[in-house]
Amino acid sequence: MKTSTQKFSALASILVFMASFMFVQCDMNGVKDVEVSTEDFLETIAQDKLTMVDFYTTWCGPCKQMDPHVKKVKEEHQEFNIIQVDAEAQMSIAGRYNIRAYPTVMLFKKGEVVFRSEGALNEEQILSLLNQYK
Repeated sequence: MKTSTQKFSALASILVFMASFMFVQCDMNGVKDVEVSTEDFLETIAQDKLTMVDFYTTWCGPCKQMDPHVKKVKEEHQEFNIIQVDAEAQMSIAGRYNIRAYPTVMLFKKGEVVFRSEGALNEEQILSLLNQYK
């Protein structure tokens, strides 16, 4: 027979799971992001074109600060592939690269990792990295 503490712990675990599920369904602005499939992800990073991947989570403060910078660079610089991956919603992709800190930015060229950094970057820093590795 379970004690009150065990019952409370089990209930708390269920509530945390439900809350995290609700959060990963929305991007940082409350609008559902389109998830990239593992196959599309691998095809994109395999291209000759430099690809930047921003691994984020919806609850991460620095990720939220970095998000508008990433979106602006993505919109204004079509010469680069820029992908944002919700690391909790797309664990198969994040797990492949052992993502443990958020945000993590990785640059890929022809399927190979050419750069990896943990922590938020601003627009200027993102552009500097992209131009350095293009």
